[in-house]
Amino acid sequence: MSNKLEPIHDHMLNHVSDAIIFLDYEGKIVSGNKHAYRFLNIAKETT
Repeated sequence: MSNKLEPIHDHMLNHVSDAIIFLDYEGKIVSGNKHAYRFLNIAKETT
């Protein structure tokens, strides 16, 4: 189940073939799938 910080469950997000990325009001990445990170050529932070 998603929460306030993750608008969609990771399982569903990673099974979509389109690049999807969610930003907060300050423009920081909240969540995204592998296609979005690859398209933007950035590494997903694992904190």
